[in-house]
Parts: sequence; structure tokens; C-alpha cells
Amino acid sequence: MKGSEARRAFIVSLALLLAVATPAQAQNAAGDDRAPGKPRGPLTGPEVHCTTKGCDIARRLIAKSGEHERGWVSLHEHGDEVCLVPRARFAAYYAERYFPGYEITSEENFDSDGYWFIVAGESERQEVRIFKIDLRLLNFPAQFVICTTNIGIEIQGDVPTVYTPP
Repeated sequence: MKGSEARRAFIVSLALLLAVATPAQAQNAAGDDRAPGKPRGPLTGPEVHCTTKGCDIARRLIAKSGEHERGWVSLHEHGDEVCLVPRARFAAYYAERYFPGYEITSEENFDSDGYWFIVAGESERQEVRIFKIDLRLLNFPAQFVICTTNIGIEIQGDVPTVYTPP
């Protein structure tokens, strides 16, 4: 395989691994025909009976995403550093790994069946909080942990879905 072919194969493999649409792709896929630069208006998630603190946060994130043209939402209000942990992962492990020495303060259990997690660290208090989010309310389709301070939210099918900045 020549250098350019190997580079191309690597890029294609990486794109398939990430499987996250760019904002423009997500906007086009959603059939969004509003003028660029205009807020898209509030989104609402499906009616899901979920009473965790994480589900309350998810509902606020979904509503806030309509205030920005691309559905961007800041996660800074939840912590200095924030990691998104996909389903079938043990959130407490990643809290300890990414925030060593921080105290884990969470009221929710870490059952990941049907849930993903926001792990938010706050350096001033040296604590990390874990919020459990129902996939039926706000989907996070990634297969790996992503640490970021901004996310985008788009409707894919009937469920709002998180995508991360390119």
C-alpha cells in the first residue's frame, strides 16, 4: 500500500470509528432548511419517565440546544472538566481515572444498562459528580469516553442525540 493509500485508509477507519457527524452533516441529515446563523428554537425530548438528576440535566441541555444555530451546549456549569461515558462502561472507574484524588459525590447508582453518564470534575472542591442519563431521553452513541466542555444536540429519529465538536 502506498503512503497516500495508507493515509486514506487510516482516515476512513478513523471516521468510521468516530461515527459522529459534523454539525453541517447533522443539520443536513435532519432536513434543517433554516437560514444559517439563526437559532433553531427549543427542542424537546421524548416523554420518558426518568427522575434522576442526570435526566433533569439532559432535559435542560436539550432545551438549551435550541438557542444556538448548531445545537451547541456548554457543559461548564456542571464542572471544570467534563467527560461523557458511554453505556456499558463503569462510570466510577473513569471518574477515578480522569480525576485522581477527587472525591466522588453522586446520589445515583452506576447501573449502565440503558444509561450513559456525564462525569463532571470541579477542581476547586476536588470533587467529581456522576450523572446518569437515560438513552431514551438523550442518546450518546459513541463507543468510547470523550472529555469535552461543549456538545451538540440534534434530533436523530425520535431521540435527541449528542455529537461532539469535530
